[in-house]
Amino acid sequence: MEPAGLLSLPIEVVHHLTSFLSVEDVLSCSLTCHYLRFALNDNMVWKRYLPEQDLTSLESLEQHVQPTFQLEQTLAPLCDNWIHFMRKTHLLNNWRESNVVDYEAKSSFNYGGRHRTLKGKGQLIYQDRYLFLGRFINDFHSDGIEVWDIDTIPVLHSVLLINDVNYNSFHLVGTYLVVVICLIVNVHSITIPEKEYPLSFSFSITEEDVTFNQQCQHFSRHDERCVGWKHWTVDQYLVSNKCGENVIHIWDITKACKIGSFCSPFDGFSISVHSKTKDNWFLRQEMQCPNENYLLKFYFENKTFSEYCFKYGGYPQHIIIYGSHVILFKNADQCNSEGWYDTVCTVHDFNTSLELKKRRFNNANKHYLLQSTSVVNGKFIILCFDCFQIIDALSLETLDHFQCDFGIKFIVHHFNVSGSVFVVTSDSKYILDMWDITKKRKVPLKLKAVYSDPLCSDGMLTKLIFLTYYKIQVYRFW
Repeated sequence: MEPAGLLSLPIEVVHHLTSFLSVEDVLSCSLTCHYLRFALNDNMVWKRYLPEQDLTSLESLEQHVQPTFQLEQTLAPLCDNWIHFMRKTHLLNNWRESNVVDYEAKSSFNYGGRHRTLKGKGQLIYQDRYLFLGRFINDFHSDGIEVWDIDTIPVLHSVLLINDVNYNSFHLVGTYLVVVICLIVNVHSITIPEKEYPLSFSFSITEEDVTFNQQCQHFSRHDERCVGWKHWTVDQYLVSNKCGENVIHIWDITKACKIGSFCSPFDGFSISVHSKTKDNWFLRQEMQCPNENYLLKFYFENKTFSEYCFKYGGYPQHIIIYGSHVILFKNADQCNSEGWYDTVCTVHDFNTSLELKKRRFNNANKHYLLQSTSVVNGKFIILCFDCFQIIDALSLETLDHFQCDFGIKFIVHHFNVSGSVFVVTSDSKYILDMWDITKKRKVPLKLKAVYSDPLCSDGMLTKLIFLTYYKIQVYRFW
């Protein structure tokens, strides 16, 4: 008998039909017969269900969490992307079920300081195994960058001593450690597992070659010392701005050259890197007048600013760029005693700055650490009284909600684990708990930290690292 219906379709058509199915449906179809299993065992099919990052790195990581991921081949071997999807699901289940290995080690230095900030900037974990930390003494002085091996129990691997205890920051860029000391940038090669960090090259932060011919006006001037400079890294680039000037200076660390100096279309001060998409950088520029601040779109490939920008007033708690929209979170009018802790959220069109939606969230200011809020699958999470609300990012309508512990004060961290959202909350005693928003329940994981302890994670979210006074706490999920 000739096959009929779905089984009669060419494989190419079956692949197209899967673009309309959920991953659960694809898995169910693959279990029905040999033909569909063969047709769906294709990298293009499973690529749709994988996050952007390269999941092949999970393949090379040694597993420490039981039960370990095991690939049992009883039929034809699975395609690579199907296997990557299974690894992703296994990691997600470890988060949900609190399948972790907990390691800790004491140190002789305080890494946290009093303001929940680390000396380093950007990603601090190298090759998913080595943690770079700036040592703090009395919260301000540091004489070295420590490298800890956090594969199992944290062990001090090596130390790069810094002559200037007041160095600005350090960054990890590819296989380089970039240390900014005043106006001098020292670029060291990372020779792990060797314990030396030879100086590859140095350069001085200079202000020549402003790309635009527009005259650069400054509301305040600084001398030629490092006072007032801030630095960021975007991919392989170091970005610097001098407070009081509307210019960004960009260096390519991997090629040891300066890309250029670029003047903002507006006269102002305090330009900072806000975020990056695949093709664009977004810069945040504050002006002297608080009602005239801007988000600027910078086309890095063409080294030009977009003719469109987003104008906003005041100083929002948090700004999210979501596609062609901007979401602002601001404190409510404090003249209203009943809404003292409320948060007002507005959605705007980026190109026109037109306000599209507005909503007031009662007592949402309890999770005032809004800097970690992000949009995942078109939604974001907000905490109102004793309830989590799941909000549509464009309409600001409540899509779902569920109760949480009454004593929760605010959300401390957000994590996007393969499209599933986890949040860490702090109660009135500053004790932390983790919640699985997708499954609407608390994760049975006791975090040995409080909200003021700095936290960092690796790019694949296989590890969480808390720095608690004189202790390094590592939670492994893989």
